[in-house]
Amino acid sequence: MYSTRAIPSTLLNKWGAGSFSTIADSVNYHFATHAGRMGIKDIVSYINAADSMRLQFTSTSQGTHVQGATPNVYRYRANGLFVDVAGTNPKTGILISFGY
Repeated sequence: MYSTRAIPSTLLNKWGAGSFSTIADSVNYHFATHAGRMGIKDIVSYINAADSMRLQFTSTSQGTHVQGATPNVYRYRANGLFVDVAGTNPKTGILISFGY
């Protein structure tokens, strides 16, 4: 499990707690669940990849609404990957999940 101290605040502030009690719990869970399959070895690279993917989309991109503990989450897909973002604008919303 990574400490949030290992993650620059500029990146950590882009991720949300989602259904977890803390952002650290959320990002650690999603990293452990998805990063290995994606070939990503460290948590900073994982968050950077999620952020890069969501920046491919525009405020007019059609995401699919995701039901869950966090309201207003939309899933955007490209190249077999998904990124879940809270908010209606993927460029400025909070990252919730990223993976296959």
